[in-house]
Amino acid sequence: MNLLKTTTLKLIRTNWVIIMVAFPILYGLVLYWYLGRYNDLEQAYFMYALFYNCLLPCGIALLVSLYVQYEEQIGHFNHLLQLPRRDKWLITMVFVTWLSVGISTLISCVPLWLLVSSTYNQYIGYYLLFTTLFCLPMIIIMWFVALKINASLCLGMGVLLSLFLILFGANSLGDTIWMYVPLLYGTRYLYVVGRSHEDLFFILGLFVLFCSFLFAALIYWFNRWEGRKINE
Repeated sequence: MNLLKTTTLKLIRTNWVIIMVAFPILYGLVLYWYLGRYNDLEQAYFMYALFYNCLLPCGIALLVSLYVQYEEQIGHFNHLLQLPRRDKWLITMVFVTWLSVGISTLISCVPLWLLVSSTYNQYIGYYLLFTTLFCLPMIIIMWFVALKINASLCLGMGVLLSLFLILFGANSLGDTIWMYVPLLYGTRYLYVVGRSHEDLFFILGLFVLFCSFLFAALIYWFNRWEGRKINE
């Protein structure tokens, strides 16, 4: 409980909460204005969800990099290395990041609902659930890059992942491979939700295995991490 309280105070100091709330509001306003001219509500829904998922890695990278930079500035990670259960700290941070994405996505549901009306209530629920779920691998990757290397590269990784999603998730380049690449699920789940239960079970199973491997590897590495060199 003390760890969560301390983490919350640090999040406030890093503008984490401001970014978590401001990003989806700005996105929702822009997309509501842009997609409001479409008469096809289904197309508007798909484009809203697709664009959000493509931009999400940049938002996650910004959150993680700001927090890691703050931890580095206050003690060059020495206080983290001295924790008796440092894996508990990392699990908490991954969870808080995941929860923050969920809150941001929930906020972005309001403009989406205004855009497509109550006709798509069920699919707005899918958007909230699966967008939040399928961002987990990216969160794990961002935390590893930010801690292992630096916050700047974490931001670069966010941009690269967004470009990857645009190329292979939002375009036909990924049509034949996306089911086997869990990082693409955030931009592709709309094609199977409510249509193919077999495909949905397959991607969920592969997703769980992929995330379990990434998370276990991250915890294993972090428990043996000795910090980063300080450049004089």
